[in-house]
Amino acid sequence: MTQSTLIPYDEVRTVRYSLPEFHGTTPEDPVRFIHKAESILYNTHIDRAGWTSIVEPQLKGAASTWWNTVRILDHTWDEFRADFLQKFNNMDIQSRLQTEIVSVRKTPTQSLTEFFTTKHQLARRINNGQIPALAEPQLVHTIVGLTHSGYRTHIRLQRPNTFANLRQIATIMDTPDDPPPQPFTIPEHGKRGQSRTPRQPHAP
Repeated sequence: MTQSTLIPYDEVRTVRYSLPEFHGTTPEDPVRFIHKAESILYNTHIDRAGWTSIVEPQLKGAASTWWNTVRILDHTWDEFRADFLQKFNNMDIQSRLQTEIVSVRKTPTQSLTEFFTTKHQLARRINNGQIPALAEPQLVHTIVGLTHSGYRTHIRLQRPNTFANLRQIATIMDTPDDPPPQPFTIPEHGKRGQSRTPRQPHAP
């Protein structure tokens, strides 16, 4: 990287330590990625014309593959922002996520904490998107219904109405019970002593 009047080298190196990465996976929230990047870049002396090139190395995986197909367009930040959100947060994706959050059940290999955390991530993506936001109490009630019946009954007794409530309950339910006490084993020398027949006293 060479120093530029628009992109101070030392500041770029510092800023990139703070910028988030984005891989284009389902749980990641593209709106939050853009907002966080902008909040960091607004507080620098880096010209807006250089923001796209600053953020570019933070795109990984599927996001990097997408960027390699459009980087030839030499996007301004506003153009990059619009295309990025259209790619990773369009209406079709939002509809698919909404269906997923209210229909995909907990798998046997998932802990309750993992299950509720994933659902919370999807809910934040939906509520940041273009379709009407889903009410949290309604979502929580629906998500509890996607757990095993044994979990479901116990959780509903706690009357959770927020994702924070769900995570607190999950932390308790995912904690294994204390291990049962080990059975007492009689030492071998004790067994030998107990197996002997008591001697009768000698007759006078």
